[in-house]
Amino acid sequence: MRNKCCCLQKILCAMMTAFLLAASLTAFAQENGYTFTYRSGSYAAYDQQHATMPFPMTEIRLDGPAGEAADGVRCSVQQIDGGEALVWDDQKGSVTWSFNVAEAGRYALAIDYYALPGVGNIPEYELCIDGEVPFIEAQQLQLTRLYQDAVTVFAQDNMGNDFRPSQEEVYTWQTSDLYDVNGYVNGSYLFALEAGEHTLTLTAIREPVAIASLCFHNAQEAPTYADYSAAHTDMAQGADTITIEAEHALNKTSTQLYPISDRSDPMTSPSDPIAKKLNTIGGENWATADQSITWEFEVPADGMYNLTFRFRQNFLRGMLVYRNIQIDGETPFREMAQVEFPYGVSWQTTTLGGDEPYAVCLTKGTHTLTMTPTTGDLAVLMARVDSVVNDLNTMYRRIIMVTSATPDLYRDYFLEESIPGLIDNMAMLAAELRSVEQQVQTLTGYTGTEAASLVRLAEQLESFAARPGTIPSRLSTFRDNIVTISTWMQTICKQSLQLDVIYFTPAGGEIPRTASNLWENFTYQAEALVGSFTTDYETVGNAGEGDTVIDVWIASGRDQAEVIKELIDSRFTPETGIGVNLSIVQSGLMQAVMADAGPDVTIMLGRGDPVNYALRGAVLPLEGFEGFDELVSEYMPGALEPLTWNGHVWGLPNSQNFYVMFYRTDVFEELGLRVPTTWDELLLVAETLQRNNMNIGLPYVSLDAYQSVSTGI
Repeated sequence: MRNKCCCLQKILCAMMTAFLLAASLTAFAQENGYTFTYRSGSYAAYDQQHATMPFPMTEIRLDGPAGEAADGVRCSVQQIDGGEALVWDDQKGSVTWSFNVAEAGRYALAIDYYALPGVGNIPEYELCIDGEVPFIEAQQLQLTRLYQDAVTVFAQDNMGNDFRPSQEEVYTWQTSDLYDVNGYVNGSYLFALEAGEHTLTLTAIREPVAIASLCFHNAQEAPTYADYSAAHTDMAQGADTITIEAEHALNKTSTQLYPISDRSDPMTSPSDPIAKKLNTIGGENWATADQSITWEFEVPADGMYNLTFRFRQNFLRGMLVYRNIQIDGETPFREMAQVEFPYGVSWQTTTLGGDEPYAVCLTKGTHTLTMTPTTGDLAVLMARVDSVVNDLNTMYRRIIMVTSATPDLYRDYFLEESIPGLIDNMAMLAAELRSVEQQVQTLTGYTGTEAASLVRLAEQLESFAARPGTIPSRLSTFRDNIVTISTWMQTICKQSLQLDVIYFTPAGGEIPRTASNLWENFTYQAEALVGSFTTDYETVGNAGEGDTVIDVWIASGRDQAEVIKELIDSRFTPETGIGVNLSIVQSGLMQAVMADAGPDVTIMLGRGDPVNYALRGAVLPLEGFEGFDELVSEYMPGALEPLTWNGHVWGLPNSQNFYVMFYRTDVFEELGLRVPTTWDELLLVAETLQRNNMNIGLPYVSLDAYQSVSTGI
C-alpha cells in the first residue's frame, strides 16, 4: 500500500512539474514581449515590414491604353461603352505600365475595368511591382463581374411555387480596389512605394478585360458617426418608411447570390406555408469579400432615416458576422464599415446603432445600398492564425520526418535535439494561440464552441514543451488539432448572412413589426402540416402539356431539378413541342423498369448504370436519335467508352471530370524535387517522399469493377 502511495505521489509530482514548466514557458514567451512573425511572403508580413511608411493623399494615375504588352500578347486600344481602354482579350501574357512616385508611402490600387464576355469565370491576374511579386497573395488577384436576375417578377408553376430566376451578366464599367477575398485583410491591399520611377506589370491568368486606368491612392477616412451627425443637424426627420425586399436586388457580384426560399417564419415576406416563395437572399452562399449585393430604392423626401434589417445569422455559432454598408457607393460614417450581426437560431431584427440608432442623411430621389461581407477586426487575428497554422504544419512535417507518421511508442526519438528550437517554438506558438483566443473573446464578447480549439491546441503545445518524450504517442492528436484550427479559421472567414427585409424609417420613428405572435405561428405551422399531406414533393414544376409528353426522373437534389425544369420550360418544350413531367426519384429505377412503370428518360445516374440496364434490354441505343452525332462531338475522346457496349452507346455523360495533381511547393523545394510530369517520374518522387516519411494521396483507394467505371478510370 505504501509503495502504491509513493508511486501515486511521484506521478502527481511529475504532472505538477510538467504543468508548472508549461505555464512558465508560455509566461516567459509572453513576458519577454516576443515579436510574432507572420508567414514569410504573406501580405501580413509585407504590411508589418512597411508599417512605418505614411499614407500620402496624392493620386498616381496610370492610363490603361499606355500599357506596353509583352511580345505575342494581343492587346488593342478601343472605345468600350463610351470610354477608351486597353482591350486585353487573349487571356495570356503580360502588360506593363511605367509611373513615377513623388511621395513615398503605402497606396491602395484601384482598377477601372470592363469585364468582357468570356466563359463566366472571375478575371484573375498576377501583379508585379518593379518585376517582383510583392507578396504571395498578389500572385492571384481577382476582379468581379456583375449579375442581375433575368426577371423582376418571379415565374411560378401551376402549384404556386416560384421559379428561381436565371442570372444574367451586366456589362458595365466598374472601379475596384485590389483586396483579399479570403478575409485575412480588412480593407484594400496597400502597396509600399518608394519615391522614384517604378513599373507595374499585370499577368493574365484567366478571363478577358478592358482597362481604362489604374490609380494608386489613399481614400479619405470616413468620419465617425458623432462628426457625421453634427454635420447634419439641420436635416429634418425623414418622411415615409422605405421597404426593400432583399430578394429583389439591383445587382450582385456572384451568380450564387440568387433569391432563396424560407418557410420557417410567417413574418418572412412574402410567406406561404405550402408553396415555395423566393423571399430572402444570401444564406451560406453570401460569405466572402468578393460577394456584394446592391439594392436600388426611392426616397420620397429629404431627411434623416434609421436603417433596420430583418436577418438570420445561424451559420457562425457563438460569433458575429460583419458587413460593410455603403450608400451610393460611399461609406457615410466609420461605424458602417463594420456592422455586426450576432448569432441566433431564429430571425432577428437589428437597427444600426442599437439603443441609440444611427440616422443616415438621404436626399429625395434614387439611391443605392450595397452590403459586402467583411471579417472586420477579426481579419488581423485570422492572419495571425494563418501564420501559426503554417508554422504548425512545418513543425509537424519535421517531426514526422524523424518519427514517421506512425512512430514507435517505445522508442525515444530525442526530438528536442533532432529539431533545434522545437521547444521554444512550441512555447511561442502556444502563447500566440492564447493571445488570439483572448482577443476573439474581447471583440465578440464570447468565443464560441469552435474558438475553444485554440486553447486546446495551446495546452497541448505547452504539454509537449514540458514533456517532449510524449510527442510521438500524441502525434495523431496533434495533427487533428491542427486540422481543427484550420477548419475554424476557414469557418470564421465565411461571413454568411440571410436577409429578408431592409427598412429605412424616419429617424426616431416606429419600426414595422417583424416578429410573429404565438397564434400566427400556430396557424402557420398547422397550415404547413395540412399542406404536407396534399403536396407532391416529387414532381418539379408544371405538369407537361401537349400532344407528346414524356416522363423524366432525376436522381439529384431539388435545386438541380428546378434548374433543369426551368431550362425545359423555357427552351426545350417551346422548341420541340414535347411536354416533360420531371420527378425527383433517388432509387427504385430497376424495380420500376421491371414493373413496366419506369420513366422515358432518367438523368444523374452513375456511369456504370446505362450498360447495366442495356444488358437487361431496359434501354434503347442513342445513335438513331436526331442530333446525336452533333452532340457527341462536344465530348472529350473516351468520354463515351464507359457508356458503350456491343457497338452501341446507351447513355451520355452528365459531366466530365478531370483529376488534377496538387503538390506542396515548400516540401519539393526543401527536398530538392522536380515536379513529375509522368507516372514514372511520380514513382521516383514517391521514393524520396517515403524516405522522409511522407506520402502521396491518390483518388483511387479501393475500387470494384462498377466503381472503376463510375469514377472514370
